[in-house]
Amino acid sequence: MDGTTTTQAGLLASPTAALAAYAASLDAATLPAEAKRGAIRHLADTLGAIVAGRGQPTVAAALAVAEELGGRGEVPAIGTGRRLDALSAATLMAIGAHAIELDD
Repeated sequence: MDGTTTTQAGLLASPTAALAAYAASLDAATLPAEAKRGAIRHLADTLGAIVAGRGQPTVAAALAVAEELGGRGEVPAIGTGRRLDALSAATLMAIGAHAIELDD
């Protein structure tokens, strides 16, 4: 297997796109309770790690770079009080989540 899938239109999609399409097609009402609890726990853990990491120098540096590159937008960058474009916000929050290695 080469790591690609085929879309309904016959186009090749990345494994990430295939996983995202699968996740988007799920109906929360049909998921087992254990899966829902796990998802909530992981989401809460990640949000906590983002907030805890917001004061780290790597997060401050990433925020400065995002703003210097014109990353202002509509997406809240959790813990910063700033709104950035989607890519900058996601990158900044990922850096924050890993800044002090609290996430599991």
